[in-house]
Amino acid sequence: MKKLVTLLTFVFAIVLSQAASAHTIRGMKCNLEGEMSGLSISIFFGGQALAGEGEIVCTSPEFNGEIVQPVELRLVSGGVGFDITFVKSIDVVAYGIDVAHDPNQLTGSFKVGATAGATLFDQGVDFDAALKLSRGQGFGFEVGLIGKDAIGLGVRLHGMVFKITPIN
Repeated sequence: MKKLVTLLTFVFAIVLSQAASAHTIRGMKCNLEGEMSGLSISIFFGGQALAGEGEIVCTSPEFNGEIVQPVELRLVSGGVGFDITFVKSIDVVAYGIDVAHDPNQLTGSFKVGATAGATLFDQGVDFDAALKLSRGQGFGFEVGLIGKDAIGLGVRLHGMVFKITPIN
């Protein structure tokens, strides 16, 4: 009887693990595209706020089609400098981002750092500026910014946070 219970427990565990893995998509490639606008003002101290909307689009060899997640994009910063800039429109692009499970791995708050944009070059993206977005668990990716319409002049040193929030 004890062997039968052990065998049934083992079979039940296998069935549950197979059912759980059937609902988990692994090895996705995602793209992020969006548009932001906003203002940057610094007279000794100041800040920048750009906001807009976009989409995360993911594909996987495990399924046909795409998963599309609409998102809100926000770049917020504060620091020192002299700057007055009005950004009417700036495109945000990132391609070929590897995620393990779902598009929500690309949501949340990210620290912003400088980068040369090598990953963006590999994906064939033309951009005016590149940002490295990263967070504590070692996860990060590059984002290209393409200025479509901006007026201003200035020099600034700001600490930045890039936020990507799902729109439900």
